[in-house]
Amino acid sequence: MPIFHKILGGSIVLLFFVLFVWGTIFWIRNKDPGRYFWNLLAVGQVALGLQLLVGITLFVLGNRPPAQPFRWLHYTYGAFGLAVLIFAHRISKKFEGVEWAVFAVASFFVFGLLTRAYMTGVGMG
Repeated sequence: MPIFHKILGGSIVLLFFVLFVWGTIFWIRNKDPGRYFWNLLAVGQVALGLQLLVGITLFVLGNRPPAQPFRWLHYTYGAFGLAVLIFAHRISKKFEGVEWAVFAVASFFVFGLLTRAYMTGVGMG
């Protein structure tokens, strides 16, 4: 796995973990997390989009994750991470005033999916 793809992937996993924890704490406190939450979410989404573009480029150039029986899971986890965010954007419109809570929950799932994508990408499972 090229180093840029690996470092960016690990950073995105950490970023969505921070969003999950941040959103959960503010959900428990029943307070809006503020504009920095939204800014960090925007950075995470752009970074994930960049990561997907880098991954597609690597795939087209013939660079694949280590040979393992379920190598295709690496791609599936990444795609589902993106799908969760798209779903969160659609469903958050129905929860006016607490849209951020939808993204806190979505960040939990994105964190889990991208952790697994990272693990399968580096050959850990």
